[in-house]
Amino acid sequence: MNLQRFMPRPIRKLLSLSKHQLKYELRSNLWFICVIYALIGIGIAGIAYWIDISSQYGESAPAFFSAGYSQTSTIVSSLIAGSITLNAFTLNSILVVLTNFSGQFTPRMLVTFVADKRTQHVLGMFNLVFVFILMAFFLIDANVETYVAFPTLTIIFMFLGLATFIYFLNHAVNWMQVPNLTLNMKNESQERILATLVQDLEPYRTKEPNTSVDELPETDKMYIAADGAGFVQIIDYRRMVSYAEDHNLVVKLEKRIGDFVLEGIPVVSYWKKDKHTG
Repeated sequence: MNLQRFMPRPIRKLLSLSKHQLKYELRSNLWFICVIYALIGIGIAGIAYWIDISSQYGESAPAFFSAGYSQTSTIVSSLIAGSITLNAFTLNSILVVLTNFSGQFTPRMLVTFVADKRTQHVLGMFNLVFVFILMAFFLIDANVETYVAFPTLTIIFMFLGLATFIYFLNHAVNWMQVPNLTLNMKNESQERILATLVQDLEPYRTKEPNTSVDELPETDKMYIAADGAGFVQIIDYRRMVSYAEDHNLVVKLEKRIGDFVLEGIPVVSYWKKDKHTG
């Protein structure tokens, strides 16, 4: 019984990817890093729960760091609304600016900005702050008189969220400047294309003369066409070379990374090698 048939389409897509493709897919999406930070926020909330409710450390803590239930509830409920407003304002303003800016240059700017490590960690930090404060809102108990971890960490995380907000605005403004934009796109190209070529194809490089694809007959040429329209984002060279070796094929890439293809357009052509060798 094939369990993948009952899985959501995004999960099936991830399971079908190679390790190289999976790494690229995870780095190009925000949900993965946000889930990691959310789990960290839940873990910190669990530690605070153990300190305040299970161990009741607040009764022996200094008065400066401790707070009663009503004061803790007020702090948490007020700051959770501020955290939601801060996240919404940040994401809305950045998306509006990037949408307008990408229309003047290229839509790939959005993908490049999302894949930037600083952008992902900043948005992940926003997620951590929100998740922790939300967990604190539901975990505080009226039966506990004194708290120390929840109010202290809530205030610290809110200040951290404000500092992250300022850093994010500065990062976005600097990133969208044309000199920095071109430099970021250059670095991305070097990392994802040149590094990939060296890592994946260098082990298969040979000095022996091989038959040129121009010498192979067009009548025996077969194609693999694109199953949908879009840009060529990544090529799994290792898997392709391994498959060609196992099936004795000569493979030619008809499109390069960054090319736009329509549905039905040939992306890869190949020949049966045993037909043209003695």
